[in-house]
Amino acid sequence: MTTRTLRERRVREDPSGPGGPPHSVRAVAVLLSYAVLSIWIEGRWAWGLAQLAVFAGIAVWAAGQLRRPSAVRGSWWLAPLCAAPLWGLLQLATYRTVYRWATWNATLTWATWLALFSWRCRCSNNRRRGAGFCDSRCISDSV
Repeated sequence: MTTRTLRERRVREDPSGPGGPPHSVRAVAVLLSYAVLSIWIEGRWAWGLAQLAVFAGIAVWAAGQLRRPSAVRGSWWLAPLCAAPLWGLLQLATYRTVYRWATWNATLTWATWLALFSWRCRCSNNRRRGAGFCDSRCISDSV
């Protein structure tokens, strides 16, 4: 490869390049905004739509990983977030819940936040920015 093609590739892959952020970053920003705004709507349909969009986005990302695998970096901040859905599943598996429907809904909600948080971390994990960007920016954006 020539130096010019390497430079062009870097510009295309860099989210802060001339074309603006990639589509996945825009999608996560829109989903995160909608998810935060739809929490307070009393109807289940609004939050269900946010959950559907988050899991559809994760499915599209997973399909892209099957087509063109790339390195997936995680964050230590995902560990405590993983505990909440696992705790709900443990309660359901051992039949130690007061109300199964509410436990299922809470587990699904925590899994949605985990998926959105991890997707946001993957979108922002750029080699130039480093892993610290994910830790600080994701926490502030997701809260």
